[in-house]
Amino acid sequence: MNSELTIKDKTGPVSNIKIDPFRKNIRKTLPHKHNNYFEIIYLSKGSGFHTIDTKQFSITPPIV
Repeated sequence: MNSELTIKDKTGPVSNIKIDPFRKNIRKTLPHKHNNYFEIIYLSKGSGFHTIDTKQFSITPPIV
């Protein structure tokens, strides 16, 4: 019986996927949109809000 587990690291370089931490010096961005990609954001700590169109969403980590 094999007692070792195979571990797959899916955080390595993959085409079309980028994993990158937020830059801590950015506090506010101007309204903008992304035409060629989607962003999935995971926030583990912090606080604030995010505005989409005219609707404001409170940020309470942990949240995706």
